[in-house]
Amino acid sequence: MGHQQPRTVFDSDAVPHSARISAWSDAVSRLLVPLRFTSRSQTIDGRIQELRTGEIRVIRCTASAHMGTRTPALAGGRGASQVKVAMPIRGTLTVEQDGRRMTLVPGELAVYSTSQTYRVGSDGAFDFAIALLPGDMAEDLEARVVDASARPIDRAAARGLRDALLGAAPGAAHDAELIADRLRLAVARARDVASAPSRRARLHEEALEIIERRLSQPGLGPQYLADALGVSLRTLYAAFAGSRRSVAATIRARRLERARDLLSRADHDDAAILEIAAEAGFDDGPHFSRLFRREFGAPPSEVRRRRLG
Repeated sequence: MGHQQPRTVFDSDAVPHSARISAWSDAVSRLLVPLRFTSRSQTIDGRIQELRTGEIRVIRCTASAHMGTRTPALAGGRGASQVKVAMPIRGTLTVEQDGRRMTLVPGELAVYSTSQTYRVGSDGAFDFAIALLPGDMAEDLEARVVDASARPIDRAAARGLRDALLGAAPGAAHDAELIADRLRLAVARARDVASAPSRRARLHEEALEIIERRLSQPGLGPQYLADALGVSLRTLYAAFAGSRRSVAATIRARRLERARDLLSRADHDDAAILEIAAEAGFDDGPHFSRLFRREFGAPPSEVRRRRLG
């Protein structure tokens, strides 16, 4: 299941004053991961809405001042090895992890790991969204998040990830992949805000990384890359302006190289040419064969024949 109509799953008005911290804790534990909650007022007033369920979960909380702590004992238990994204909507939100402390305002976000201790909350009433994502949705993601936790994130990358998680991003068909790519991008940009020339070079490098990861997906194209990187098509094209190939030509060339590599591997000797094409991201066999011949001077079947002798 993915995006859905917001559904209220907890409202403190239905709970006696003295039991509200405990009830809030139970609700958050059920929806996300266990935390220990404290409040100077000895209560937590507010409500929790589910914005998204399934592998990627998102809740929105409107609440009085409080702090949630992932203690050492909790960090090693249920809900470990996952990634959280904190996004303030109104008021400020403070995130602490790995000796770093960051106070966010609306429009900013922070990423952090559930496998390490952390604190998240506010000294005043606030409205915020929290996303919970599986740590294995991208290679080495959890380790990268630990290094990036509670660090400032490039605003463009933050906006792209926030829009994807809260449902403002286009293209629901590749929703999970888009979120994974935008999360990696946000984590990679958590350290510095580069100058304009180096931003362009970095964007080109990040686009190439996504191309390699998504090469087998027919939907990979300039628009997907622009969506994943959180930039306009014009900005994406500008990042490739100084390279030998355009965006589309780069994707096509890498797919053809992937197909040639597969044809040269013994473990693919029994695979049909159409299967090789599909694994390289082509969904039209005759079109693949024409492009392959044009690029390498021989059809795929001939390349395979030469290898087999």
